[in-house]
Amino acid sequence: MRVETGQVLDVDRLPAERGAEVVLGRVLMLVDAGEITCGTPVVEGAQVVAKVLSHGRQRKVTVGKFRPKKHYHRKVGHRQPLSRVRIERIDTPDRDASASRTAVDADDVTGGTGRGA
Repeated sequence: MRVETGQVLDVDRLPAERGAEVVLGRVLMLVDAGEITCGTPVVEGAQVVAKVLSHGRQRKVTVGKFRPKKHYHRKVGHRQPLSRVRIERIDTPDRDASASRTAVDADDVTGGTGRGA
């Protein structure tokens, strides 16, 4: 997914306590003030650091099964566990930490389940 510093988003549940800092995914591409850095396949030394704000669950998704003329009805619900995180910074080995950056995480390419806030 595409992230920027200060962005708040929901991701699959992380095994971290509330308030902890976590390092997210592999960085595939960086955009820094018009300068684009593409990884092969990842940008070496780059990482996205986020702070866990809270844990929760997504809205319920209801799934129903039905077979006509067989008296078969099933209804099942599912709520995906999520963690809400805020992107604190995007670190790179050769650039100033205060710069405004945008990073593309590996979930975009691999079909991850990152959800916007």
